[in-house]
Amino acid sequence: KADPEAVKKFLPYPFEPSLENPGGCVLHFNSYESIVERDAEFLYELPERCLFTEAYIEVRCRFKGEETKIYVYFWVNKDYSLLRGWIMGAPKKIGEVHTSFEKHHMNDLNPYFPKFEKGFKIGAVCSSHMEKLIHGVTTLDKPIHPDDMHPDVLIPTHNLLIYPDIKMGYKDHLVHKVIHNVMDTWYGDCWECTDTKLDFFDSVAEEHQLLKPVEITASYFTPLGFTIYGHIVDYDFNEKTE
Repeated sequence: KADPEAVKKFLPYPFEPSLENPGGCVLHFNSYESIVERDAEFLYELPERCLFTEAYIEVRCRFKGEETKIYVYFWVNKDYSLLRGWIMGAPKKIGEVHTSFEKHHMNDLNPYFPKFEKGFKIGAVCSSHMEKLIHGVTTLDKPIHPDDMHPDVLIPTHNLLIYPDIKMGYKDHLVHKVIHNVMDTWYGDCWECTDTKLDFFDSVAEEHQLLKPVEITASYFTPLGFTIYGHIVDYDFNEKTE
């Protein structure tokens, strides 16, 4: 959770501060593999084009009177994920994200490694342009059902899809929409975590430290899979329709 006044600065119209949790934020560290159906063979022919890592921050807000979230910071280490994010309304930029959980399934093979069980510590770090931005550490505590995660994690997310127009004298945007993705999500074994620590480091260019946590209310580790089918437009600024 961040300072509610700081969160307000990241809410463009038509988004409004959340009534349920006005300072609510969610920080994700993710390691993914991704394909499109027609290029499934990339998983074994070009694995470097299918594997990527991300870190991003969502903030709680309201849209049309309903509670939701929006992305405000998003770092990813591969260009194809960057481009896909722009098409889907995620404000992605290039960064470096490293985690200690990607190969946790291998730990049980070596007796000198800590076991992936209660007490196992997970670390993750996000940096960009040689600046360390965010570092997090948490400890596995107990298995839970995914539905028991904090509402800030489970609440749907809206995306702000914006493309400027550089035509001389033109001040509007070529594309300016509020959208949400249509997708299916499946969760694996979910762990509630404890003893979570987050450090937001000052940066020359980034302003993520404005959202540094004033309180950590929950943390989790969970595998998940999802399929995105497309998006639905909820508000189009150019058409002035809702």
